[in-house]
Amino acid sequence: MKLFTPILFIIKLLSFLLILLTLTIVGYLYWFNQTAKPLFFPYPYQFSNTLNKEEIELQNPHILLVGDIQGEKLTNYFNLIKNAIEIETGYPLNFYNKASSHTLLHRTLNYVKSLKTVPPIIIYFGGYEEFYENRLPLNQLNEVEYNYTKFQNPLYKNLLYFLPQLAHHIYKNYQPILLDPVTINESKDSFYDNIKQQQMVLTYQTYEQELTELIELIYKQNKKLLIITPPINTHLPPMKVCSNTTTSEIEEEQNSIDEKIKKSQLKETTNLINRLMELTPGNARSAYLRAQVFELNNDPLNAQRYYELTTALDCSLQRPSIIFNQIQTKLSKKYEVPLIDFHHELAAPFTEDGFPHESDYKDLQNKIKKFIKVELKGL
Repeated sequence: MKLFTPILFIIKLLSFLLILLTLTIVGYLYWFNQTAKPLFFPYPYQFSNTLNKEEIELQNPHILLVGDIQGEKLTNYFNLIKNAIEIETGYPLNFYNKASSHTLLHRTLNYVKSLKTVPPIIIYFGGYEEFYENRLPLNQLNEVEYNYTKFQNPLYKNLLYFLPQLAHHIYKNYQPILLDPVTINESKDSFYDNIKQQQMVLTYQTYEQELTELIELIYKQNKKLLIITPPINTHLPPMKVCSNTTTSEIEEEQNSIDEKIKKSQLKETTNLINRLMELTPGNARSAYLRAQVFELNNDPLNAQRYYELTTALDCSLQRPSIIFNQIQTKLSKKYEVPLIDFHHELAAPFTEDGFPHESDYKDLQNKIKKFIKVELKGL
């Protein structure tokens, strides 16, 4: 037995060293978790200070409406829904409308995250003005894009999920935009179109992560969420064509096609616009002309498809983009969140002020009321 004593000693020593190493690693991770600021998704902005939560904490609502100008437009209908449900159920309800013009999703998310208690039912009606306020450092878009690419890598994404503090070793460091939690600053259009296109793509990616976080935040607390897609008047011509998608020759050809459309020269126009779209896939006016050709050919589905594409390619950043609607639809399916596709369910054309008709809002009011009544039964 004495022959085995050195071996036993070595085994015990190795076991001790393994335990010591494990404790060291655990201790380091604990220290790291306590001292390093978590950064799971590399948001390119930060809020300068915290919100005053007294406003909503005092309200303690059953139903909270959040969003931008679209949610603000629902104020009167929201009150009608409240009164109707109270009469039908005999149960007093507290509705609170936090939606307001130019309140983009990053501000809505910051607001909901600041609440001590998330209301039982939240209705999100936004995504209409997401370019109004810039939330990207325009002089560091390449760094933002690099970090987003890293985040989308499944390996890094899973690693960051368990150890978000490692983000400081994975992401590139840059100065994020500092936002005041109350004051909203309108974005200034003072940069080149290629920068603007990069900004558009990164804004879509930022919005998708913000909406993902909002959904997960609400669902983790076993609360209910309803998403309503914003109505977009897609039949308006593009406000600005990105300069790197056009030339004087392309503009001349587009003018020629436009004249032929007005004369209903369908066969010739169809061939010309198909060829032009192959040459200029990112040109907003080409997409708009193709939509008009489909409309003249009695093909409303493809016409609507290209009218919507026009909103996504418009380089003005001063009109809503269908991409935000598509992100809402995508995530509602992924997380099984109830969604009212108000944009595609409109029965009447838009009014002169750019909003749906009263009849469409009445229909939306009934759908919201139905949703709330069903969810209230489970509370």
